[in-house]
This record gives sequence, structure tokens and C-alpha cells, in this order.
Amino acid sequence: MNKEEKKTAIPLEALRLANIFPFVEKPCGFDELKASKAYVLWEKSVTNPKSLTRDEKDWLFEQFCHNVRTDSPNVIHVGGWRIAYPTAKRFLVQSPDSWRNWRLYTAFDRTSIRRFLRGCGEIMDYPKKETK
Repeated sequence: MNKEEKKTAIPLEALRLANIFPFVEKPCGFDELKASKAYVLWEKSVTNPKSLTRDEKDWLFEQFCHNVRTDSPNVIHVGGWRIAYPTAKRFLVQSPDSWRNWRLYTAFDRTSIRRFLRGCGEIMDYPKKETK
């Protein structure tokens, strides 16, 4: 590692505390990660979630929908890294064709869900687990 790499290198432990994990053996460098749209929006959502614009919230919701089959619904994959958004909320959405069919979605607000899923039924907050 040369001097420039040492300056920009962030310890892996600091990234884990920030909900950013590598999921491949050799992920892209941290400079490329910082330049990605997902990382920029992650920084905004952690520091001040209300500062996200409507277009940014909608983009994040679309990305969350692409990751439905993964282990965490609030994660976006970028260049071998997993970026988790802890400030995103979970919602139950009723299917318009059946009152018994509900799906779980992750978003920052209900407006993103309504705009992306036109004609959806009722939207409810996902109940949080009670801690003892």
C-alpha cells in the first residue's frame, strides 16, 4: 500500500459499524464506493433522513424492491459491498386483487410505495417486535 492508499483506506471495522459490509472476496475500492449514488444517499439518510428528495426516496425504494429475495430487504449491493439503510421503515401492503394477500416492502415513506405500486390497497406500518 502506498501513502495515498493509506490516507483513503478506512478500517473494515469502522465500515461494519456503519452498516457497510463486503460480500465478495475483493470488493471495489472505497473511493469507488464513495462515488456511488447508493453511498451518497446512505450518508444523507443516516445524517438527516428528512433531507432526502422525493426522487431519491423513489430511487431507493426501487433498489430495495430489486433486493426482495435477499436476506435483508433494506440493503443495496454496490461493487461487492452491502450498504444497509437502518433508517428505512417496513410496511405491509395489501394486494388490490385480494384482501388476504399482504406483502412486505421497505421504504422511507408511503408515497414511494404508492407511486411505484400503482393501484395498491391499504398500507400499514409493519409491527415491531417487542423487546423485553
